Amino acid sequence: MYALESNKPVTVQIFRREHKDNQWYIHLSTYVQAVPYISHKRNGCLGIDLNAESIDLVYVKKDGNLHHTDGKKTLFSWEIPTGTTGQVEAKLRDIVAEIVRIGESYQCPIACEDLDFSKKKATLRHSSKKYNRMLSGFIYDKFRAFLVARAEKYGIEVIFKNPFATSVIGMVKYMAKYGLNSAYAAAMVIARRALGFSERIPRSKEPIIGICISSPEDKEVQSWGQWGKICKLLREQKLSRHQMFESAKVLEALHDAVSRTRMGKSPPRQGRKVKSASKPVVFSNSKIQGESPMPQNC
Repeated sequence: MYALESNKPVTVQIFRREHKDNQWYIHLSTYVQAVPYISHKRNGCLGIDLNAESIDLVYVKKDGNLHHTDGKKTLFSWEIPTGTTGQVEAKLRDIVAEIVRIGESYQCPIACEDLDFSKKKATLRHSSKKYNRMLSGFIYDKFRAFLVARAEKYGIEVIFKNPFATSVIGMVKYMAKYGLNSAYAAAMVIARRALGFSERIPRSKEPIIGICISSPEDKEVQSWGQWGKICKLLREQKLSRHQMFESAKVLEALHDAVSRTRMGKSPPRQGRKVKSASKPVVFSNSKIQGESPMPQNC
């Protein structure tokens, strides 16, 4: 009706499919009316963390703090669907429909990590079949496509943000503070990033980590540099993936790494020696007003 009332062109295709008993089909295609956004950052933001086990969602208020409903944290979680390709796609569509419905009820945008699986597969080593499957890109690509299409239909903005250090920042800053697991904490970082908040290392954690932030002219650049340093120290400690999601283990490993660095000792090595080459950190232009450039990888 919109095409006819707006004098938009309509394309008609008539064809026969031999593999379907030579039945004839008619396809009509035309323009779809754009739906204006009903979401706004003044209402906060939903943050999504997509990991090997689950899709986790948190609602963050416009001030950057976690939202509570009747004294309970506003959190949602769905298991990563399994089954045939058709079954997985159907389950993902149901999950996306629920996420968009939640965004519609709060009239806020949805923030998600802008992941590059080619880089992740080249830099991460793991043994989990579920994680391997996620890194294949199938789950994420389908989820992203379904989310964008559904949200656009209902006037909900979807914001994709750089995933730099979301898991580490979440563990250091928000797991203990709000009593969150690692997935919810990472989702909270993504939502805050979409709202324009930067992440400084908490002063309470500086003595434990062993890093004291000075007061340079550009504090935000210094902060991103410190998070990058933390990520590097964690890689050198060679924590298992399971240990990476234990806040106490991470802080202990960081403290040990900094102590060895100050004493001039390198971290213990296992197995044969591998020659490593240092790579420059890549920076991108930030889209948040007043936000400093952020490294692409952690």
